[in-house]
Amino acid sequence: MTKNYYVNGNTVRELEAPVRQTPNTRREIEEARRRKNRRNAARRNRQRAMEMSMGYVAFLTVCVLMLAFAAVMFIRVQSQMTHHMRRVAALESKVIDMRADNDERYN
Repeated sequence: MTKNYYVNGNTVRELEAPVRQTPNTRREIEEARRRKNRRNAARRNRQRAMEMSMGYVAFLTVCVLMLAFAAVMFIRVQSQMTHHMRRVAALESKVIDMRADNDERYN
């Protein structure tokens, strides 16, 4: 077994080998295996959560299309309402003018 050394200034020191901790007892081995299984299960669950099934995509597509249709219809109704209000205002001003002409003629 060879030892590793390094130079620090005018002294030579021995490198400390990292101490590996291994599970010694059967219980520690079981706990380590359970933790690893839980991590793997959690990773698989996250992966499944990120996937979208074809049915879910179809459902979301239908929802978006319905929302877009409702928005277009809302804008259309709003535009019609504005047009009718302008027409009513024009007719009201026409009635006011006719009343004024009528009052001038008979007074």
